[in-house]
Amino acid sequence: MAYLSFVRGMTDKIGRLLKQWYDIKTAFTPIQKIVHLMRSPKDRLPYQCFGVYKIDCSCGSSYIEQTKRSIATRVIEHIKAVRDNETQKSAISEHILQGGTQHWIELHDPKVLTTVIIFQD
Repeated sequence: MAYLSFVRGMTDKIGRLLKQWYDIKTAFTPIQKIVHLMRSPKDRLPYQCFGVYKIDCSCGSSYIEQTKRSIATRVIEHIKAVRDNETQKSAISEHILQGGTQHWIELHDPKVLTTVIIFQD
């Protein structure tokens, strides 16, 4: 089976020749599909974008950070840092693991403040 992008007057002749000479069936596909012209029906998940986000703690503190990676990726990195006791990789990890008070960080519910970022070098 051969799949060819359809071009009027050309691929139909090529398809006929392939069938006659080599007994190869052909299927024609459009060059551009309607789905490529339309916006995706699925909404983009809010945490799959990059930007500035805020995570709250039960003690009243908040953590605000901007990231070039997706917010979901960064939150996963915070969770891993807490799990592995790596305070140098995450300020949230440092805050949770500091002695004294109990902290409940809302890692499951980061607030996206903006997806527009101004990076300074």
